[in-house]
Formats: sequence, C-alpha cells, structure tokens
Amino acid sequence: DPNALADPGAAVSLLRSLLGRPDLPARAAGRLALGLTRNALLTLPSAGTVDVLGQILVLSQLADEVRGEIRLERGLVLNSQLCRSEGKAETERAVSELRARPDLRVRALAALANPLSAVYGLDANLHWWERARATAEASGDPTDLLAARAVRGTIAVACGERRRVPGRPGRLPDPDGGPDSRRNEYLTRALSNAACCAVFNGDLRQAAVLLRRSATPWAAAAAPFITQCDRGTELLLRLERGEWSGLGRESRGLLSGVGTRVDARLVLLQLGLAQGAWEDCVTLQPGLEDMPRVFSQFPYEVSAAGLRIRMAVARQNTAEAIASADRIWHRLRAKGVWVWAGHAAPWAVEAWLLAGREDTARAAVAEFAAGLRAHHSRTAGAALLRCRALLAEHAGEHPEARGLFGRAALVHERSGAPYRRALDLEAAGRCGLVARPPEAEAGAGAEAGDAAEAGPRAAAEAEAEAGPGAGAGDPAEGPLRDLEEALRVFASLGASWDALRARGTLRELAPSGPSRALAGDAADARGRGRPAYGDALSPREQEVAALAAGGLTNREIAGALHLSPRTVEQHVYRIMRKTHAVSRRHLPTSRADS
Repeated sequence: DPNALADPGAAVSLLRSLLGRPDLPARAAGRLALGLTRNALLTLPSAGTVDVLGQILVLSQLADEVRGEIRLERGLVLNSQLCRSEGKAETERAVSELRARPDLRVRALAALANPLSAVYGLDANLHWWERARATAEASGDPTDLLAARAVRGTIAVACGERRRVPGRPGRLPDPDGGPDSRRNEYLTRALSNAACCAVFNGDLRQAAVLLRRSATPWAAAAAPFITQCDRGTELLLRLERGEWSGLGRESRGLLSGVGTRVDARLVLLQLGLAQGAWEDCVTLQPGLEDMPRVFSQFPYEVSAAGLRIRMAVARQNTAEAIASADRIWHRLRAKGVWVWAGHAAPWAVEAWLLAGREDTARAAVAEFAAGLRAHHSRTAGAALLRCRALLAEHAGEHPEARGLFGRAALVHERSGAPYRRALDLEAAGRCGLVARPPEAEAGAGAEAGDAAEAGPRAAAEAEAEAGPGAGAGDPAEGPLRDLEEALRVFASLGASWDALRARGTLRELAPSGPSRALAGDAADARGRGRPAYGDALSPREQEVAALAAGGLTNREIAGALHLSPRTVEQHVYRIMRKTHAVSRRHLPTSRADS
C-alpha cells in the first residue's frame, strides 16, 4: 500500500514495477494509485508521479469515480507543483467523472475557482465557485460548505473586494489538526492563498497574520507542499518590507524547490534590477512567450512583466519595453483582476510615453482606474497615483506630478513598503526640482504668499500640491529632502542602481550649495588632478565599477550617472588597470551582500 510509504518516490517506483505486470487487474492498479494520489498534492511528489498516474488513467477497467479521483489529483499536481497549464484541463475532465462523489467534485470546482491562475478570467473563476457552492449545498456536508466558502473568500482577498464576504480569512476558523484532514487542508490552503494575495495587494500586516495562522503542526506534518508555498510567500513579504539582508542568498537556495521556485525567482529579479546585476536578471527572466509558463500564477507574471518593462526602459530598449507592456496589458484585460495591474501599470505607462504613445498610456490609466472602482488594494491605489503623476510629468505639469508622487509615497509608507516609497519619493523630488529651479525662488515664494492670503484651505491645498517634503523656506528644500531620503533608503537596502540614479538626479538638478548626499562627490571633485586615491577607487569609480560588474554597457552607465559614454569608457579603463580585473564581471562592486 503506497499509503504506508513515507517516500513518494518509492511509491512511484513500486507502481512502475507493478504496471509492467500483464496479470495486474485494473481494479488493483486503481487501488494502488489512489494510495499515491491521496497524498500527492500535499506532499512533495517526485517527477515521476504525474507520468505514473497518466499510465494508470488509460487502463480501461477503472471505475469512473476512481478514474476521476486519480485524474483530479494528477491535474492538481500538474497545475500547482509543476506549474503546467494542462492541469486545468485534467481537473475539468475530473469534474464530469466525479458525479457520484460530491466531496471530490467540490474539491475540483474549488481548485478551478482559484483566482491566482491565469488560465481563467475572473468571471470564469466566479462561475466555478457558483458550481462548487451549489454542489456543496446539495450535499449538505459541512466540510464541502466550508470549502466553497473559503475559496470565495480567497477571490475576495485577491480582487480587493470592498464588500463583506462571509468566506474572508478573518472569518474562517483556524486549522485544528483534528481527524478531519479535508477540513484542515481547505482551511490551510485558503489561509496560504490569501496570504500570497495580501502580499501582492500591499496588505503586509494581514499577510504576516495569515502566514502565522497557516503554520500549524498539522500542515508541517501532513502538508509539506503548502508549508513550502508559505515559505516562498515569506520571501516576497520580506522583499516588500525591505528586509533584504541575506534575502538574495536564501532565495538562491530555494530557486529549485517545489513550492518556492517562483517566489525565489521573482525576488532575485527584483534584487538584481535594484542592485544593477542586470546580467543575472537576463539569466532569470524568461522569454516573452514563456512568461505564462514560468510564472503560472498570474500576479507573479504581472510582477515579472513590470520588472522586464522597467529594465528595458532603463536600457533604452523601447521595442522590448513596448512589446512587454502591450502583452501584459492584454492579459490583464482578459483576467480582469485589476488590483494586480499595480505591479506593471506604472512601468507600462512609462514605456508608452517613451515611445510617443500618449493616447495608449492615457487610455490604459483610465481603464486601470475603472477597474479599481469596485476593487481596491494599497499597491494598486499607489500605482494609479504614480501613473497619473507620470502623465502629468510628461505634460510638463511638474507641481501636480510632484503632489501625486508624494501621495503614492505616503501610501507605501503606511503599508510598510520602503523600496516602493523610495521610488515615489525620488520621482517627487525630481519633479519638485524641475518645477522650482533656483532662479524661480522669488516667484515661488510670492505664489506661496498668495495662497496663504487666499485663506487656510487654499494654503493647505498649496502645501499638499507641493509634495511630501515641502518646506516653508527654500523652495528646493522639500524636493532635496525627498531625494536624499530616497537615496538613504536605497543605500540601506543595497539598491545600488537606484541609489546611483538618485544621486545622478541630485547632481543634475540640485541648486547651488551641494546636497548632504553629495558630500563625498564634492570631496572627489576637489581631489581631481591630484593622486588623492592612488590605486584605490574614487567614489565615482566605485559607482561605475558597480554598474559595469552588473552587466551594464558604457552607454547605459552614462545614462544612469549623467556622464558621456567617452567619460565612462575612461573610468572603466582606469578601474580595470587599478584592480587588475580580467573582465568587467570581475570588477569590484559596492553592492551590499544580499
């Protein structure tokens, strides 16, 4: 009996040997297979599990309910553990074969209703849930009713529904580890899926609570796959919270793990982009056509697409940026869960504006806003503000853009997402410095006085419009503080590429009297023409070395640091001579160890 085998691989080997016997009755093969399938989805099955189950399914004498149960487990393993979209088709077939088993039928229908998959749009997910609810109500079984309620709650969390839904995780009981393993599985899986959705929606406190509730002794002993999925979600939660120390190292260790590989890959892509390790990003990033296969759960695909667009824009690869933006927007429209658009929409808008497709960008932002009328998440709300800020900046309305970027930063601050906050503060500071150049200080002061004379409300609106770091004195003081705070956060996280970009903006736009953040640059400038650093790298050379080691070309480094390509070429030559590096990849990097 495969149930007696703790090792799923051993069960697979046993079934393989028995299937080779011509005298094995189909009923006996079915009983043996059921022993394996009942544990396959909750454990960490070997690669041969799906193949063996497929061989058993073709046996002609299997009863429909036995075939349906085997097909159901095979489909669920294909979809969840192996990230293969054909698992949904298998699960649909199982529904029709399980007419006499309402418990398994509800299980199959609940799986099809899971909104995380991109195979079905949201309308289809709700259709499958309605069927699961009707089947559960017809059976009257409390566990079946709980399963239908739990998956409806997962849909509500995933979509950021504003109305109250009975199956929301906060209203579900905790898994109790009792004898009803089906009940424990449904509750644990619902908590696990909801925690994942909460991370993507920016509700980081709720995600942490859900992960704690999901981590029960029952799950650790009986559902190691769900436990591994939660471990992957914890990686994403740490990324969002800015807990980056050691995160890259841990993610690399989980990159091939069942239940963690997709989370680890997404984390490494984000870290690689932020740290300027773009060659690593190219290795980890799948081709455009392979994105749905590698990132089979839709919010992961959207996030990966956003990172792909962002890197293409930074590398001035407009064609790739546009292709990625168009594709993910089409898929978002088909899925219909607009809260997840927040992970790609700002970067897609930036790409469309870069390509001169302002009409496309404005239409997309309007569609995004319409999708958030009934649904909401913190990440999506901040992303919509950023999209509108980008449109305003593109139109030359820098004060308005600054205010919108500042409001987005405030949302991320309240969510506890420091990296996203820093990106918005950087943009707010940039727009503030462009809007208030040093020569316009007197005029800006007069405008502030006019607003104060117009009454308290007008003065408050003027302050809000000025942005998050606005001060009553120097009009550039607030924007400078925003940029310096963004630079501080980037440096503390080890986001060296972002820090270099923010520092370049300060160099280019800061008024006379250098920023505190550029004190090291000022010392470097005073030492020009003298061998102040000897064989050591100057601060500027350290910046160039970090970007070159990450795979950026001279032209890309020049764009990031506001230098000419010729100047970068000279820096690279001196750096390689000083460090005796044999190639650009062997150059020293100032990135903090992740």
